[in-house]
Amino acid sequence: QVQVYAQLIDPETDINRWADSYQRELTAENLFAIQGDIAQNIAGALQAELTEGEQKRIADTPTRNLAAYRLYVEGRQQLAQALSRDKIVRAASYFGRALEQDSTYGLAWAGLSDAIGGGFLREGLNPDSIPDSVSIPEVTQMQAARRALKLDPDLAEAHAALGMAHFEQRNAPAALRSLQQAVELRPSYAQAQYGLASVYTVLGKQEKALEHLKLAEEINPDHVSARHNLFDAYSAMGQPEKALEEAREQQREHPYTGAIWGEARALNRMGRHEEAIKLAQERLEKTDSNIERAVLHNHLVKFYAAAGDTVQAEGHLKALTEIPLSQEEHSRYAFLYATSYLILGNVDAAIEEYRKLSDWWKIPTIGLRTAHKRFPILAEDPRYEKLIRDLNTYWGLNPDGSIPEEMETM
Repeated sequence: QVQVYAQLIDPETDINRWADSYQRELTAENLFAIQGDIAQNIAGALQAELTEGEQKRIADTPTRNLAAYRLYVEGRQQLAQALSRDKIVRAASYFGRALEQDSTYGLAWAGLSDAIGGGFLREGLNPDSIPDSVSIPEVTQMQAARRALKLDPDLAEAHAALGMAHFEQRNAPAALRSLQQAVELRPSYAQAQYGLASVYTVLGKQEKALEHLKLAEEINPDHVSARHNLFDAYSAMGQPEKALEEAREQQREHPYTGAIWGEARALNRMGRHEEAIKLAQERLEKTDSNIERAVLHNHLVKFYAAAGDTVQAEGHLKALTEIPLSQEEHSRYAFLYATSYLILGNVDAAIEEYRKLSDWWKIPTIGLRTAHKRFPILAEDPRYEKLIRDLNTYWGLNPDGSIPEEMETM
């Protein structure tokens, strides 16, 4: 049996607007029917009209297999809180097991697509990288998203998954179109709001990115990816106090190295250079990761230069160049070297480093788009202008950054 008691209370007047209880045999049909009844009754109590898409959503039974539903919910919970490859693999495993129970479960295919694109499985489901105990369908991120969409063309999660698959393929216009459709179908879907924020970020539309990040965090406070992008968004919008507050709160809730970096950057932007330097130095002494050491030396170049200590800044640039990164690692993180050179006035070396970038993912895209604001000398440099044109083309945009007409969605 399943029993639910629901109340709708006006927070301003504390008046109970509606209440009801439900008790039925626990089947998938009844479980989703109760959800639908509650949604209808709340809409009626608020004198609100449900859209056609919302009506269809609450009338649907996504799966008639309760085990598949339970596994899907577990997978989404793991994915929302994923800070490591282990959690993402675990989420993918839950979705795979849900599909073993019901291969026509569109939500599980969308979840699997999101897990594959979660940052640690981007290379695909390499059998050597998956534990023996984990069973996951051998599909790509795009294939899983398309499977979900074929099963249910009106599924917001499927459109969002397809949008993120386009985003991973660096097709910003197609990603934007799919994610906007997902939000139209279901505005309360945090992953779609987060995806839109990611696309607007690479398009250089920081205000819209921040707007959607806030929505994602409000809808689902446990969506750690949205939370961890918030402090950078606040910083990019010139709000270092909010960036600092967010970074520190995230460290309390979800200990994460990136939040420590975010705190240090916010302190530096607020003019609290000594605190920023101390935080970065402490982290530098603790890490044995060459990538993190490169990030921290880059930050220390920035912090010491801002504090007026050019000698120390040059010392950290030298330390950065001596870190033994592979050629592939260097080309992926070349923006660290580029910004360090720019800070110390070596524009030629910075341009050469930008040219080495093998992947214009979000962080270097943001940095390059805004570099001319921090370093005005770049604004009139034809080499920088070409880099921006190349960046736009890389993301599927016209060279001037506009969206091709056939894919215009804004």
